Amino acid sequence: MLSVDDNQLEELGDCLGGLKKLEKLSCARNSITTITPESTHWVELSDFKADDNALTELPPHINMWNKLTHITVANNQLECLPAKFNQLFKILELNFNRNKIKVIGKELGTLMSVQSCDFSYNELIELPVEFFRMASLHYLNLSNNKLLFIPMNVMKLTKLEYLNLSHNDLKEVPCELKSLVKLKELYIGDNKLSYLPNELAGLDELHKVDIQNNLFDDKPTIFGEFRDIHSFNMSGNPFYERKKRVVHRDATYRLAAAGDVLLFDTAPIGMEKLLADIDNAEACVKVRLI
Repeated sequence: MLSVDDNQLEELGDCLGGLKKLEKLSCARNSITTITPESTHWVELSDFKADDNALTELPPHINMWNKLTHITVANNQLECLPAKFNQLFKILELNFNRNKIKVIGKELGTLMSVQSCDFSYNELIELPVEFFRMASLHYLNLSNNKLLFIPMNVMKLTKLEYLNLSHNDLKEVPCELKSLVKLKELYIGDNKLSYLPNELAGLDELHKVDIQNNLFDDKPTIFGEFRDIHSFNMSGNPFYERKKRVVHRDATYRLAAAGDVLLFDTAPIGMEKLLADIDNAEACVKVRLI
């Protein structure tokens, strides 16, 4: 492995081009804008890391790196992938987060071996249906883009365990998510969702769900169907915020609605009477000192 991290490099020069047996290269945290054309000789390269640079493009001959299994080029200035990127048939991990990618070509769907894919913090508006041919995916992060919808072809990702669609412009999630039978973590917070399909109740492996900062007026009924959820984040939704009424000691706690959490900044006078009244009330409320 060759590491030239943290060297203030502005380019990967021709001197590296002759390393025909190079298998792993890390050049993170430099100021690299271009990669030498001589990199066509890196035919043994399997792992390439170039995080935190200033790359605006990857080499057009990247298909010559036909043994590549891992590529990480996070936090650069990429706007698209090379035309021949889809010829990297051995690739397992793609990490392109924090770039400026607006479009993903349908050709990417030919990379059937990819298991982990991160395009978070880009400028994607839509995904081609062919994208979901990557049926080996276990991890998919598309958060912090501008996605308007998710194609129903997502149903083909039956090996997926982690899906992050948070911080987009989604107004709905497709009921076809029900096919993701191995899904364990689902993040769909910070969108424009007001409804979840009832079919999602069949995701028996799901144990972590985040729907924060959406437009749910009522708690989604399907939550009652999940048996093994360890973590729910529902904060920032209209129904959730209505239940966060702060009650001070001189306020009337008898107006509490079912599900309210009554927060007291100090123990109220007549705490015994308060607890007795709550115990006899029809509404089921919680009392917490803060």
